[in-house]
Amino acid sequence: MEVDIIDISSKGLGVSRAKGKVVFVEWALVNETVSCTPMREGTTIIEAKLDKILKPSADRVEPVCPHFKSCGGCQLQHLSYTGQLKMKQKRIQDALERIGKIKGVFVEEVIGSVEYGYRNKLQMPVRAGKLGFFGSNSHEFVPIQHCYLHLPQSQKVLEEIESMGIPHSIDTLVMKTAFSTNSVLMILCSFEPLTPMIETFAKAVIESKKEVKGIYFTRRKKDSNFVFGKDFTLVAGTESIEDEILGLKFSLYKDAFYQVPPFQVPHLYRYAIERLDLKETDRFLDAFCGVGTMTLLASKYCKEAVGIECVPSAIESAINNRDLNQIENVQFYLGRAEEKIKELPPFNKVILNPPRKGCDESLLNVLKKQKVEKIVYVSCDPATFARDMEILQSDYILKSVQPFDLFPQTVHVETVGYLELR
Repeated sequence: MEVDIIDISSKGLGVSRAKGKVVFVEWALVNETVSCTPMREGTTIIEAKLDKILKPSADRVEPVCPHFKSCGGCQLQHLSYTGQLKMKQKRIQDALERIGKIKGVFVEEVIGSVEYGYRNKLQMPVRAGKLGFFGSNSHEFVPIQHCYLHLPQSQKVLEEIESMGIPHSIDTLVMKTAFSTNSVLMILCSFEPLTPMIETFAKAVIESKKEVKGIYFTRRKKDSNFVFGKDFTLVAGTESIEDEILGLKFSLYKDAFYQVPPFQVPHLYRYAIERLDLKETDRFLDAFCGVGTMTLLASKYCKEAVGIECVPSAIESAINNRDLNQIENVQFYLGRAEEKIKELPPFNKVILNPPRKGCDESLLNVLKKQKVEKIVYVSCDPATFARDMEILQSDYILKSVQPFDLFPQTVHVETVGYLELR
C-alpha cells in the first residue's frame, strides 16, 4: 500500500486512511508518504509495517539510540523535539474537542524539558544476569547496554552493577535515584525465594557503590503482572533515600509513587500551586497526594492542607515527610478520595492528580456539590482529562490548559487544567 500520513496516534503510530479504514503505520510521521505492508486487518482498521518513506517529513530526525526500533521504551526519537511538542499540544486539543465536547479553550504550547537523561526511576527486566527492555508490543527481551533516557549517574550505576554479575534468579531490577543527593534505592524482584547468592550480591553492591544506599528484595507471584510481590525484605543498607524539591525534603521509600523527571517536576508543581492563588484562610485538598509532595509544598500558603491517598505505604511516606519538614498545618488520610472527602469538612481549593484512569465521577460530583472555588487538575492522560472536563463543565469554566513535557521521546504528556466555579 502507498498512503499519506495525516496524524499520529496516542501510541506514536502514523495514521492514514485507505479502503475505507484507518491505517496505522509504525515509525511513520505526519505529512509523509510511505509504502507499507498490511500485517493485520480488521473491520475498521489496518495495522501496517513501514517499508519505505517515499516523501519524508521535515520533522524527521535520526534516532539517537541504536535500539530505538527494537526496544519498546521510546516511540518518538525519529521526530524532532519541536515536532514532539507540537504533536502533544494537538493531542490534548483534539481530546478536549472530540471527547470532552469543549470548544473555544486554547491549549498552551507544551513547556519542554531536557530531551534525554531525565528518568530518575527505572524498571528493567533481567535475563541471565543481563539488563534490557521488552520489544515494542512484545515479550521479546532486548539487551540494552545504554539507555539514553536514564539520568547519567543512574546509567553509570547500572552498568557497574551489571558488570558485577546479577544473580540469574533476579527477574526485574527497579532503581530510584534521588537527584539532589545522588542516592540510589534498588529493588530486586524474582519469582524465586531470597537466596544467599542474592544477599551476597546486595551486600557487595552496597559496599562498592557509595551511591546505592539500600537494596530490597521482593518475590513476585507467577500468575501476576505486578512487578512487586506483597512483601519486601531489606537485604542491605537503609530503608529510604532523601531528595529535595523546592526547598522541602522528601524521603523516598521502596514502593511509594514519586514523579520521575527531576528537571521538570518542580516547574509543574510550582505552576499548579500558583494557579490556585492560595490564601491564609483557605482549606486546601490534594486528592491523590502520593508521598505528599504537593500537599506539603502548598501548606505554606494556606490555613490547612489535607492529602488523601489510597496506598498505605504512600501515606506512611507522606506522614514521615511532613514530620521531616516539621510542618504542622497538614493532615494525611488513607482511603479512596471519592469516599474520604465525604467525611471531611468542605474545601475551597483542590488539586486533583489522579492515575491514568482519571477521577471517579462521584468525586467530581462531590466537588460540584461543595462548590469548590478553584480546581487544578493534573493529568497524565489527555483522554481521561477531557472526559473529566466534560463532567465538570456544567459547574466550572476551564480557564487554562498548560501541558508539560515530562517524558521527551515518548508519547506521554502531562496536562495542568485550571478551573473556576461558574
